[in-house]
Amino acid sequence: MSRCGILAVLACSSLMGCSSPMIEGEEEDVGATGDSLTQALTCYASNRNSLMACYNELLSHSKDRLVITENIYCSTAYPCHLLFNNGYVGPIVIQGLNVNGVPPVIHRTDGFSYPIIDIQNASKIEVRNIEFREGQVNQPAFRYDPARDDAGLYWSYSRNQACDQPQFMGSWLRACKPTVHIGEESSKIFLDRLFVYESKGFPGAVTLGNITDVTIRRSTFFHSWAMGIFSIAGTGPGEHVPVNLRLENNRFENGRCSGTETVANPGVISGNTYIHNHQGAIYHVQGGQLNPMRHTANTIVSDNDILNGSLDEDPTLVALGWHVPGIEVGPNDINSLSLIHNYIRSNSGYGAKRDAGSCGVNCNNGVTTIKYNVVYNNQLGSFWGLDPAALTGNCTDPGCTFARSSGSLWATPMNTCTPDPITHNCSLTINWSTSCQNHGIPQVRVAGGNVFAQSASGSQAAPWISGETRFDLYCGEHLVKTMYVGVN
Repeated sequence: MSRCGILAVLACSSLMGCSSPMIEGEEEDVGATGDSLTQALTCYASNRNSLMACYNELLSHSKDRLVITENIYCSTAYPCHLLFNNGYVGPIVIQGLNVNGVPPVIHRTDGFSYPIIDIQNASKIEVRNIEFREGQVNQPAFRYDPARDDAGLYWSYSRNQACDQPQFMGSWLRACKPTVHIGEESSKIFLDRLFVYESKGFPGAVTLGNITDVTIRRSTFFHSWAMGIFSIAGTGPGEHVPVNLRLENNRFENGRCSGTETVANPGVISGNTYIHNHQGAIYHVQGGQLNPMRHTANTIVSDNDILNGSLDEDPTLVALGWHVPGIEVGPNDINSLSLIHNYIRSNSGYGAKRDAGSCGVNCNNGVTTIKYNVVYNNQLGSFWGLDPAALTGNCTDPGCTFARSSGSLWATPMNTCTPDPITHNCSLTINWSTSCQNHGIPQVRVAGGNVFAQSASGSQAAPWISGETRFDLYCGEHLVKTMYVGVN
């Protein structure tokens, strides 16, 4: 099993030349717009000083929305630490304003000792449409040295000098923190369209602690030092398994460890794209691109593309016969995990495997459903260690085709309406059509997950619009389309 959470060659050689890719289910104009903002309660940030001033306005509840209008530059001397803790309760939105379809960038040149977005024991916070550039390109590990290092451990790679503690402290205590952290009993947190490049964060670009009702969607994690998203196992003192964690339509590419290594009960990991993750095995342990860890329960892994996983940063590890599976499931205490309608191709390990290991009383034989997956051209084979009785309707032939769900979602009048002067509400008609290829039930949901309508297509009035409202189109648990509407 991957141990990167227990502790490259960059595809885009010039970071400033990279653009934020479109993600499945995305509308281009999800950034802040004048029509969707309550001007009196909005604070605008165009530089580091105004960012921190607006942050303090959020803390005092004199504003409920922070809109970033220009690129922000942060450093050791000028930190950008947005900390929400001590029982802070929103609702608030931190949001980037698109300029010609491009979100603003928070550049951090050095000083990686804190998360930029740091949510601890707080709730009802949304962060949307912001790009993060985390310093210089993460350096490759180079050759693994089997000699013990000063911590008595068997890994002694050459690592990022800007982030490592003094050598005698070993690799467990790295100085660099995640770009985003959510933990300490935080709840109702929503991250949408974040683009995180070269995160130095350990053990992930985003780390999740004791959380409830957290959604991360339509975001990109490129060339992370460790993982894209990591969550605790929930078994330490005072810990619990993350509750209702949703990872939807994100992109994880060229990560040096797994794209995601998470635990949830319940949880959804759907519509994500994983490309060439776990390339570094930076702690000398092979692992998969998508890892539901032990203690996972009642979780659906569906409609993900998992491609080209290979451990190639250190040629000596390839020579040892190490491999990267597409999906790697923990060896024990997995209960009701479903792998449905995933496209898993060209990984150097198995398409999907369960780790070997002693189950004892906690085995639960937990991957209960494996169906409608297209799995082929994986170097070691399609499946390993999984219950044959759970396998049904999968295709493992190179001639297999993978049909993706699609749909449309729009409002009339287009995205905005004029509120009644007495009720302060206004009415929009929500229209949708779907083609669900994953055997899922088509639904339109509103923010919070409540079902607005359930049918393959239709139109339905929403006469209660009073401010910015999000509608989501789903096929089963796969997000197909998102739309934000507001009032004039």
